[in-house]
Amino acid sequence: MKGYIVNHCRNISFQGLLLLRSAYWTVTVSDTEGFTSTNIKIVNRKQQYHDDAYDITGNSKHIHIEDGFAMTMDDTFAFYGGKRSTVEDFSVKGFVNYTYTAAIAIGYGGAPNIEHLRLEDVHFVANQNKFAIWIQLTPAYFTGKGYTSGARPSDDIALDDFRFVNTTFENDGGHIYIDGGKAPLTNFVFENCTFGKATRPGEMMGTNVAPILFKNVTMDGAVLRDEDQLKRAGYEVYVPVKFEP
Repeated sequence: MKGYIVNHCRNISFQGLLLLRSAYWTVTVSDTEGFTSTNIKIVNRKQQYHDDAYDITGNSKHIHIEDGFAMTMDDTFAFYGGKRSTVEDFSVKGFVNYTYTAAIAIGYGGAPNIEHLRLEDVHFVANQNKFAIWIQLTPAYFTGKGYTSGARPSDDIALDDFRFVNTTFENDGGHIYIDGGKAPLTNFVFENCTFGKATRPGEMMGTNVAPILFKNVTMDGAVLRDEDQLKRAGYEVYVPVKFEP
């Protein structure tokens, strides 16, 4: 059912592996300090579902994934654990992602606190069903859709210091969906990023979302300079946003 479960560990390293056809979560990292994945390729079935690539849960920190590839029918990087959990210092560098659902999934009724998340040189090829970045801290997305496990809000958590650097978002799926609810979302930065033309509209909302910074970003072939451009690209924007050349 699952590929690897790294639970209550310290300083674990995976290198040079090809992981094939996991029926459920492929690599689960839970309550662990120090996990490194280098040159790991994950290829799951096209007909399978719930086959996440990496699931990060509990109180985990110093999680680093580099020079990897993932093809899954569900989420690539999913975060769980609830308000008593904190994921700290999570980074991905040099990664190619092809997923059917979401590349980064935070919420679904049990988001943890997350501090210091950084993605650099990451290439989001496809996320056909949802979004490359999907943060869902209220049940609004699931209302009327029959997702009972998503019917709970992720209350009393905080997301801080999210940086996306030199990252590309292609046009097979959505790019950004943020429903922050009442949670504080602070220090979100997109720097030197390239966005294609998304196939579904994006959204950014929440009552305690600090200004999201877009620095040297292009969207649909044009330099992103103001909020009106985001709206013309199909975004619903209900949070403060900033732009720098």
